[in-house]
Amino acid sequence: MPLATHANATTPVLLHIEISATDIVVSFELSGNEAVGFQHRQRTAAEKSSVAQAMTTLTNPGQWIHLNAEAQCNSSVSSVAANIFRIVDPEAPKPKVPITKPAFDTSVTFSCRMPQLLRSADVTLISAFPRVREVTVDVHAPAGNRTSVVTTPTATVALTPN
Repeated sequence: MPLATHANATTPVLLHIEISATDIVVSFELSGNEAVGFQHRQRTAAEKSSVAQAMTTLTNPGQWIHLNAEAQCNSSVSSVAANIFRIVDPEAPKPKVPITKPAFDTSVTFSCRMPQLLRSADVTLISAFPRVREVTVDVHAPAGNRTSVVTTPTATVALTPN
């Protein structure tokens, strides 16, 4: 799928991929607006359902990322923290708007039976969360680092240096 940069895009989601000899850690943060369409504590049954659906999607990494099949990777550890509230900074001057904490902090560790065959990831975060307009994929690997920008619902991102 194509990778592109969209000049009028909102703030991109930064998806980190850390590759080591033994595992791959994928982590990112989504605001409440991007994940569920609101940034406050859920108030209604519909809002609670939206948060539950987002949590289900985030705890199932196959719904938002796929590592190439040849590497035979499986998620071994995942963590999703939902923080649907606003934090008031007590040090901030009173007229300042409260700081909004990212609503969903996600981290998943993958273990691969054939890590030497790891080549790419299909990033489907925009497909899973349509309010996300752009994802910057920041890959750190022993062989080198690379960054890709995804603006389509599904995109294949190289995990190896050029």
